[in-house]
Amino acid sequence: MTVATLTKYKALNAKIKEMEAEAEALKNEIISEMNINEEKRVGQYTIAYKAIERSDVDKKALESEYPEIYNEVKKTIVYNRLTVR
Repeated sequence: MTVATLTKYKALNAKIKEMEAEAEALKNEIISEMNINEEKRVGQYTIAYKAIERSDVDKKALESEYPEIYNEVKKTIVYNRLTVR
């Protein structure tokens, strides 16, 4: 590992953040021209903008109201994280 490697890594991550912001702005522009549950064809692209519904468990409520059940069903996830400052 060298300073050059770390410098390049940080520079690429900065570019990724810039590109993600640009992509998000373009996404918002596309969405602004569509209605929910609409599908359009533009050139060779088919664009769909749909409402998606998902159910999830309120972990805080489960933990506070039913701590014994929460402790039985919770799972621990272990992962690695690299930080370069």
